Amino acid sequence: MGKTKFSKLLAVLLVLLLLLGQSHNFMALAEDTGSDEQVLFQDDFEYGASNWTVTSGGWSIVDADGSNQYEKDNDYSSSTVGFAVLDDYESPSGLSSRDWTDYSVEADITILHTQGTGPRIEISARFSANNIRYSFAITGSALQIRKRNTGERPLVQKPFTPELGKPYHVKGVLIGNKLEMWVDGVKELEVVDEDLFDEPAIESGTIALNTYLASARYDNVKVLALEESPEEPEPSMTDIELESLVIAEDEELENLINLTFKENMYSANIPFDIT
Repeated sequence: MGKTKFSKLLAVLLVLLLLLGQSHNFMALAEDTGSDEQVLFQDDFEYGASNWTVTSGGWSIVDADGSNQYEKDNDYSSSTVGFAVLDDYESPSGLSSRDWTDYSVEADITILHTQGTGPRIEISARFSANNIRYSFAITGSALQIRKRNTGERPLVQKPFTPELGKPYHVKGVLIGNKLEMWVDGVKELEVVDEDLFDEPAIESGTIALNTYLASARYDNVKVLALEESPEEPEPSMTDIELESLVIAEDEELENLINLTFKENMYSANIPFDIT
């Protein structure tokens, strides 16, 4: 291949790679741009806790490391449980929190103190009258997805030993009867509630912050509307390493660029004319 042909070929290749890169950047921007309409509720407690209705326990706004947080105290003399409910909140779309169905709820949680056996620190979802709810709980020795209807029990759990004073980012995901619990960005638990324990799946309701025999701080509470279960993102062009690049002159196809990426995810023969 002559020097002139090689220079033209190099130019073709650079343009091809530039186009691939620009295409990826555009797609990434589209994927990363969220819609405000998806946010049903968020609260960092910088303006107090007026959105919340306390039904049990002592709750107050405290300054923790220069940020307001919502704290359930460690006074268990009057009640072993603490509940702060987002009652009948109207989301930007006009939908009452009592009617929320498929959504994720997340918060930063710092456990301050536990007492006795079986302490729990929870975010509840699809919460309604008579404390019917699902909850995403950290106990003294486990992570749990719990259900309360006529009775209360864990649907699924796994061993976990929390540290006092350490903040955890906890997220619960509810799509239909599928539930997931994430901690610090890792999916730890999932379960499908197919009328487990002969009780129907809970279909809708608001959120609550609740504890049992525990004191904790909550911050950065957010609820997002969901339409389908979050899946792992598909690999993008920049996530895939180029394994081989073959430049050849073919008698039938004339000039040819063959691109092969690792794991055979992408392979292409690209004819070109540099005459």
